[in-house]
Amino acid sequence: MDEGVLCANGAISIVLYSFLLRREIVRDPFGFSPFIFYLFLGWMRLGLVPIYLSAVVTFGDVDALSFAGYDTSAHYIPGYHLELLGDWFFLVGYLVFRRFSGPPKLLRFHNPGVHVNALLRSAFFLLAILYGMRLALYLDFPVSHLGQLYTFINAYAASAALLVLIFAIKKSPFSRRLPLVFFTAVVFLVEL
Repeated sequence: MDEGVLCANGAISIVLYSFLLRREIVRDPFGFSPFIFYLFLGWMRLGLVPIYLSAVVTFGDVDALSFAGYDTSAHYIPGYHLELLGDWFFLVGYLVFRRFSGPPKLLRFHNPGVHVNALLRSAFFLLAILYGMRLALYLDFPVSHLGQLYTFINAYAASAALLVLIFAIKKSPFSRRLPLVFFTAVVFLVEL
């Protein structure tokens, strides 16, 4: 594996995805585009991960790159280019669609019947279930025997809670936003 190529491609992807993220956020500061999540995942998947893999190879920890006992480092650059090609098709298609479609339809949360406290209770409930299951699994309780329910909660509860927290931040008064932003950032970093 040529780690220099992977590191350079990762750095270029970080710069390009940062530009696209900034463009999407500045586009409507009061709206919320679901495209931001995809761009952030691309920023991590095609930017940070290749730089990490090249650093692992550079510092000689090739055992971290093995899968089922086999060295998989020869497949990283073709796999990276395949992911990059798929993202380019998606980005070009999305930008063309946005260019020729009407004004952007962003997610807005204007339901006056839903209060910030109800949103916060929902987010805390989701996080309590998720972290309770993780703690139970850590303490050797057979939580994984719940099957699909455990898999579903483990995969989607944190994302749903973060989305509810973002809506709660947007709906809360300005004086209460800072603690909510801090809590949301902590949950986000824990999930990373």
